Order: sequence, then C-alpha cells, then structure tokens
Amino acid sequence: MRVELDIYSGRPNPAWTLTPDEAAQLRSLLEDLPTSAEPPSLPALGYRGFLLHLREPLRIYGGRIYGPSPGDSHDQAQEANGDVERWLLERRKAQLDPATYRAALEAIGGS
Repeated sequence: MRVELDIYSGRPNPAWTLTPDEAAQLRSLLEDLPTSAEPPSLPALGYRGFLLHLREPLRIYGGRIYGPSPGDSHDQAQEANGDVERWLLERRKAQLDPATYRAALEAIGGS
C-alpha cells in the first residue's frame, strides 16, 4: 500500500510503501469507524493530509477519511480523531526532514 504525505506545493511529496504488517495494522485502524456528515475543506498550501493509493484513492485529513478530494461523488467521510494521521506520520518519522515532520504533527494536533 503506497502512502503520500500531502504537504508540499511545487515539489514532490514524501511517499512510501507500507510493509504488509503495517498495511494490516492500518486496515485494523480503519475498521468500524463511524460515518461523519461531511469532510473538511482542504487548505491551498501546507499540510493536506495523507493519500492512500489503493484501487480507489483515499485521503485522510482533519480526522476524516474520504475520497481524494472533498466533494468527490464517492466521499465517505469517517471520523478518525487524527489517530490514523499520527500513526501514518510515525511510520515515516525517521526519513522525514525534521521541519516537515514538525509541521505535519502540529497540523494534525500532536505534541
């Protein structure tokens, strides 16, 4: 499963592939999440969550999981409280530029 941290404008975003064990852990985190009324709006610049490149891409942003862009006809927002975002960020922490890591963590609401 390929993951992309959507944080940069004008340069490539960090991306990586989850191991089979990590992909299984992620699926477990995504199970049984309650549906949310509507997805948040994305900022034009800065942190815009994570993209999961699956058969149909998913975006995880603002504690919600939905189609790649808000307003997509196949949106199915689900509340995730930022836990999934923090989990994904921690999988790549050692390889990220420290400033990028801190910016993403702050945007997610971590400490």
